[in-house]
Amino acid sequence: MFTFITEHSAPNFNAIQSTELLENKETGMKDMYIVGIFIQCLVKNRNGRIYDKHVMEASVARYMQDRMNGPKLRSFGELGHPEGVEINLERVSHMITEMVWQGNDVHGKAKLIVDTEYGRIASSIIKAGGQLGVSSRGLGELSKGPGGENIVTQFELIAEDIVADPSAPEGYVEGILEGKGYVLEGGLYVPRTNKRVERAYEGLEKTLQTLPKKQVDAYILEAVKRFFKEI
Repeated sequence: MFTFITEHSAPNFNAIQSTELLENKETGMKDMYIVGIFIQCLVKNRNGRIYDKHVMEASVARYMQDRMNGPKLRSFGELGHPEGVEINLERVSHMITEMVWQGNDVHGKAKLIVDTEYGRIASSIIKAGGQLGVSSRGLGELSKGPGGENIVTQFELIAEDIVADPSAPEGYVEGILEGKGYVLEGGLYVPRTNKRVERAYEGLEKTLQTLPKKQVDAYILEAVKRFFKEI
């Protein structure tokens, strides 16, 4: 099962180090780019996760092949992390144009799409002197390391999103959405459902419809006890 993973805290939360204004030869206008460290490996982040470099090298290579190679980019990112794996086109703020390994870090460059609502917001914050950051979003598999840390053993990079630079990183919720899992079906990641829980609920619902009211509370209590013994 694949788990939805986002990173809000250092060191996998990466502040944008600089911005660039480059002339667009087709329009004569200047495009705004953000530049900085997009991904870091082999360090334990504040969410207790460590990204293996070999895993991330393969993931970044797939991302670049699928989304960055060719005449048209599909390397979209959003302003703020959404709660799912799909790219929400109405929230797109930028496109990744470069990703290069330097040691254990991936340095990247992204073009702000200032004609979109969220691209304008990001651009306005930067022009006003505000600090933003870049944070990974993807699906992965975790295993426990010897020190209790979560080792990311598989990872599928979905996007590099622009997020706010938190003054108190611990104020963010955990990046893993514990109750939401995904499985790969027909080349697509789809939410994983627990069929046994669904069947148990359907059986409980049918029985409750036939029981006398005075027996309902006792039956529910016993059903809950049985369920927790089985999981």
